[in-house]
Amino acid sequence: MKKIILLSLALVAGLFVVSNVVKAADPTPKLDLEILGVPWYCQYGADLDLLTHAQSYSAFEMSGAFLNTSGTAAWFCNDTYGMGVWTMDISSDTLTTSLGETYTISNTFIEVKTSASKVFDWEWDPAVFTGTNWDLNARGANIASAKTLFEKTSLAGTVGKLWVDNVTLRVLVPANQEIGKYRSTITIQVPPMS
Repeated sequence: MKKIILLSLALVAGLFVVSNVVKAADPTPKLDLEILGVPWYCQYGADLDLLTHAQSYSAFEMSGAFLNTSGTAAWFCNDTYGMGVWTMDISSDTLTTSLGETYTISNTFIEVKTSASKVFDWEWDPAVFTGTNWDLNARGANIASAKTLFEKTSLAGTVGKLWVDNVTLRVLVPANQEIGKYRSTITIQVPPMS
């Protein structure tokens, strides 16, 4: 009698185990995963006042740190959308006086200098998120035509932060330049952010 009870219990346990096995209806089950990019942003310079300088018969230089809205000379783009290759460029119009005179300082005399670009991809792996800014690493690069402050060179999908420190601008004022209040428009081409 004990053997029959044990056999019955074993049979019930075996049936219970079999009844809990669920077969997939599709013989090739799939796993889909999508990681969505979130809005990204750039921090860059908005205004630069070189203040005043007395008239001079000799050529002279005016320069200053090109601060961003946070008051520092570091500019960056935090790409949390994983865009493909992109650039941030800068250019300038000719300096002209604001009182109707025809005095000008050519935009070929306006220069920007930055540090080497830096990459931060949250893993510190420059092979994944890369960038360059060769145009403005040294003095002598005027911004009469658009120059690249920094650019992302890695493929679409990679995320990270790219920045440059110590963005400075200088104007090389020619000798015997006419007195007056000069203004120019700086154009900063920010990457598309979506």
